Amino acid sequence: MKTNETVNDWSDLVNFINKINNTTSSVWIDSVSVYFNLNMYLKHYAATMLFGYLDSYTGSGHNYYLYHNTSSNQFEFIEWDVNGSFGRHHPSGQGLTNEALLDPFWVPTPTGSRPLHEKILAQSTLKQEYVMNLCGYLNSYFDTTSMYARIDSMANIIRPYVYADPRKQFTNADFENNLANDYGMNTPGLKKFVRERNAYLDSALSSYGCASVSVSFIEKKPAQILIYPNPTESVINIKISEEMKGSFFFIFDLSGRKVMSGKVGNELSILNLEELSPGIYFFQMEKRAGSIFKLIKQ
Repeated sequence: MKTNETVNDWSDLVNFINKINNTTSSVWIDSVSVYFNLNMYLKHYAATMLFGYLDSYTGSGHNYYLYHNTSSNQFEFIEWDVNGSFGRHHPSGQGLTNEALLDPFWVPTPTGSRPLHEKILAQSTLKQEYVMNLCGYLNSYFDTTSMYARIDSMANIIRPYVYADPRKQFTNADFENNLANDYGMNTPGLKKFVRERNAYLDSALSSYGCASVSVSFIEKKPAQILIYPNPTESVINIKISEEMKGSFFFIFDLSGRKVMSGKVGNELSILNLEELSPGIYFFQMEKRAGSIFKLIKQ
């Protein structure tokens, strides 16, 4: 315990692990959440599975810290390394060859290898929260348009240094090709992985209420309206142009049922969404007919 500088005391960690492993299912969430920041971990868990990062607790069981936050008296999960993302790392003995097609509920064998994930997935409310986090990332950030642009942007930043590196183990052509295409057997092309992972998860999560909406149906960024943060846990900011002041807004659930409406009186307004259940919704302004925003409540 690196922060125990005066006393070699591991009792808080031992107690936390005991709670994970031995608490009965009916009180597991209430008990473990006292000792662990479950909300943040579910977001981390979703991101790990989204990017197929298995050189981690999820796969190999390493490359992380547990930090005892004395302010909250909870353990915080801190990931590190992460260079095995985009399906780059295959844990030995698991029979995995293509993490783009990795089941979002996959846990390694044998049973009991990852008790935290097994316990989370056994709790329906936590499993659904995990799914909604994954769905939020998938539909807001992990589409091919957004991710391809991000990959190209970062490649442009590092390209001069890659080319100038006299000790690199790959050619410049390998670098350029691997942005889109596989390199050998174990290094997926970045864009290829994003495309295949997005398509697979879109199908795998559809039965959990995670529905993608085509770009032709949603105008993602009309110039007159800005909604943020999205996904959100409680509130959104609605920024509109001067001519739209006084417009009515409508929020619909996936079935098309109107669940909220009101008037946006200022160019920047704050809307409280705490009464909405976690899920995917559609936001529309009356003066922008046809402009529908996908809104994700976590």
